[in-house]
Amino acid sequence: MRRGPETPLCRVGWGTVWVPTRSFHPFSDLRGHKNRAHPSNYELLWSVGWRDSDEERWVTTRFERKTKCGETTTFTVIGSTNAFGSCDLDTRPPEMMRSTIAYHVQRCPACGYCSPDITEAPEGIGELLARPVYRERLYDPAYLTTVNDFRCWSLIARVLGYYDQAAWAAIHAAWVCDDRGEEDAAVVRRLLAVDLSDEARAHGQGLASDNGTEPAIRADLLRGAGQFQEALNTVEVGLSQDPGELVRAVLLFEQELVGRFDTACYTVEEAMDGWTPTPLQT
Repeated sequence: MRRGPETPLCRVGWGTVWVPTRSFHPFSDLRGHKNRAHPSNYELLWSVGWRDSDEERWVTTRFERKTKCGETTTFTVIGSTNAFGSCDLDTRPPEMMRSTIAYHVQRCPACGYCSPDITEAPEGIGELLARPVYRERLYDPAYLTTVNDFRCWSLIARVLGYYDQAAWAAIHAAWVCDDRGEEDAAVVRRLLAVDLSDEARAHGQGLASDNGTEPAIRADLLRGAGQFQEALNTVEVGLSQDPGELVRAVLLFEQELVGRFDTACYTVEEAMDGWTPTPLQT
C-alpha cells in the first residue's frame, strides 16, 4: 500500500530532501503558464485556510476568472503552502504540499478543458476537446474526477509536445489513486508515466537533469508497478551515469527493494539512512 496524505512523515532538514527538476512544482515552467498564486487576470473573492495541527497549514484562495472559452467561473488556487520533511522516492512531496494535489490542475465546467491554468490555451484546442478519446477520459466513471483531470491534461500536454509534462501528469494521477487505495489503477498510471517519460526522453525532454536522477524516478515507478526486472535494469542504467552521493543512495536502495519484490512507498530519508526493510516472514 502506498502512503497517502494522512500518513505521518519523518521530518528532516532541507539538506536531506531530494528535489530533482520539477519534483515539487511539475507544471511551473509550462510555456505561457502564469503564476497561479498571484495571477493578474484573477479577481480575488476570498481566502480560506486549513489546519490539521498547530504547526502545519496551507492556505487556498478563491478567484473568479474568465476561462479561455469565455465562461466565467470560480476556482481555488494554492495561495501558500510548505513542504517540510522527506519526499518519496518518486518525488512526491511531504505535507503540507502533499495534500494540495487536487489544486494542481483546473477543469473548465463549460468546455471541459483541463490545465494548470485554464485561462491559457493554444489555438485550436477546441478540436481536441471534442474528440471522443478526450470526452471519455473527462467523464470516465472508473476514476475520481481529479484523476480524470490529470489524465486529460496529460493527453493535452502530449498533443502539444510537452511530453515531460504529460508524464508528470500521469505520475500525479497515480498519487491520487494511491490516496484512495486504488492499487490497480495506480499501477496503470505508473506504467503510462514510464512510457510517457521514455517518449519525453526521445524528444529531448526529461523528468530531471542530474546524473542518475531520472533513472531513479523511473525505477521507482516500475517497482511500484511490480515490474521488478525492468526496474533493476533501470537502476543499473542510473548507476552507470556516475550519480552524486544522494542519487546513488536512492538507486542502491531501489536495488535492495527490487531484490525483495517490494512495491511499497519509501522516502529519500529512508534511503539515505540506509534503512533496512523488515525481514520477510517465512
